[in-house]
Amino acid sequence: MAVYQALEILTDEKQPTGKYHYTRYDSDGVHAIGYCAHQCEGHDTKQEAIDHYRQWLLDTQLHLDGKTRSDEQRKCAICGGWTQNMAYIHDSPYFHSWPLCTHHCTKEFVGKLFTSLSSGLSN
Repeated sequence: MAVYQALEILTDEKQPTGKYHYTRYDSDGVHAIGYCAHQCEGHDTKQEAIDHYRQWLLDTQLHLDGKTRSDEQRKCAICGGWTQNMAYIHDSPYFHSWPLCTHHCTKEFVGKLFTSLSSGLSN
């Protein structure tokens, strides 16, 4: 089982630094993930670390080419028009999807819909 959450960065002496990374905790220990895993000095708040990971998901795990089943249409999450297009973000444990018409199936509109992560998700 893995737990995903923003955690305070500790020094080598296990002292708190006042900075946060978004992390995955599993049998191998705690590891910064997403952009926080790449030369990130940390964030002043847990929410900033969560937002940094959310941005990584949008930048690297967003797919704008999804489709509903061939016989299914859904209403666009923005305008309500009927569509078979789906945008989705998939990075374990996160899976979010939205029906979006051709006009609204963009990173900009998905970013408006994908506003938060659930804290401390486990898988």
